[in-house]
Amino acid sequence: MVNNFQVQGMNGVTPAMMERMFQELRDEIARNASQTVPNAIVSTESISIDNGNIVNYAVFNWGNRLHPVPEGWEFPSLTTLNLWQYWFHGDPQAKIRPYKCLKKFDLLKNKSVLAKARGVINAIVRCCSDNRNPANLELVDSIRLYTKGYRMLIEKMIEFKPRIEYRRHSELSFATMYNTLKEMRLI
Repeated sequence: MVNNFQVQGMNGVTPAMMERMFQELRDEIARNASQTVPNAIVSTESISIDNGNIVNYAVFNWGNRLHPVPEGWEFPSLTTLNLWQYWFHGDPQAKIRPYKCLKKFDLLKNKSVLAKARGVINAIVRCCSDNRNPANLELVDSIRLYTKGYRMLIEKMIEFKPRIEYRRHSELSFATMYNTLKEMRLI
């Protein structure tokens, strides 16, 4: 966004300066919020989801930043289907926005799991051969898209390791899928 930012008639404003100004503003907001209510939910943002319900996703203040997860939150062990759902549609019960919004600084431990999850999601999306963005679909349509991509990916995995049966592929963890995809050099 900042790279495309141009102001007519202004000299000397660089994208790096704009990014620094935005970061300073975010830091100031986080500092002011932490002085008011340390280590607590700072605010919530209402957004509409699949079936028209309104979900309040929480925003937490810790480490002088605002985060979409509470301090100490750990990325859960998930099946690939659950990862897909949480990646694009969030966890409404826990009031956590879609996992695709997470950054490494939102995790205190095991930060590499975020990159592994992103790798699995990207591999499934590539297999979908569909230009639709799963984040813009209702949950039911998103799962249909997942099923299409996932089946194609499982077929590739069976070709790579023919002796392994993926009968219980609906229970396949994303960590196991990541390891296999890495071995296949698809990630």
